[in-house]
Amino acid sequence: MIVPSDKDYKETKLIKQGKASINPAFKLLADWIDKSYNVKVLNIYYDVIKGAYNKLFPRVNIIFENKEEELKFKDGFGNYNPDKQKIIARKFDELVNGNTKGQKISFWSFIKTNQYKYDIQGLLVIFDSFKPVARDEANEGIPKSEIDTLKTQLGNSNIWEISRFASGTTFFFYTQEQADTAKTNNYIQELADKYFEVLKKHDEFNYFERQGFLVSVDSKENFDNKYQDNWYYYYK
Repeated sequence: MIVPSDKDYKETKLIKQGKASINPAFKLLADWIDKSYNVKVLNIYYDVIKGAYNKLFPRVNIIFENKEEELKFKDGFGNYNPDKQKIIARKFDELVNGNTKGQKISFWSFIKTNQYKYDIQGLLVIFDSFKPVARDEANEGIPKSEIDTLKTQLGNSNIWEISRFASGTTFFFYTQEQADTAKTNNYIQELADKYFEVLKKHDEFNYFERQGFLVSVDSKENFDNKYQDNWYYYYK
């Protein structure tokens, strides 16, 4: 779940909106994770993806609402904690597939009970959070017409562009001197106030708060000279 168009994000959004529920097959696992790690699982998403040499392997995404919960399942370097991955993979087999012995259910047992529902051979367990992607969606989802209206309302001919990337927003002035002035005369706070008013109309889950909300300032001069007038290089 990296961008709002990802399937696991879309499914989780419906759950957050109250329009859907977590897959009943995953409910016991979600409850076990909640109790064991003092977190609240928002969704569990299972799929099969292509790896190296187009080899297919199963993956399960444990999705929390907040980044702080996701970080409980990572090490100090931002990587997934391998011990917790293994523990949850075993619990997936036990609580979802009903395999309490930790062994694959036999073919005939599968035919009789239909318990072995999900392939776990090489199962990859990952951890994610909904809120950061929802914030990105809210910010990037503001229609350009509203951004253009904001520029008009600001009435500042020195502003060249209002650029958004993920949950961040940058006001570009034409010259670096103009951008530097905006940082020192408190004008940047006025820009943040005005932009926040527009943003909140699209903040469906109330994930943005005015306290601590910031915008950035830069210049077309810097954009042209340092990044060759290229948004890819700028946000890379």
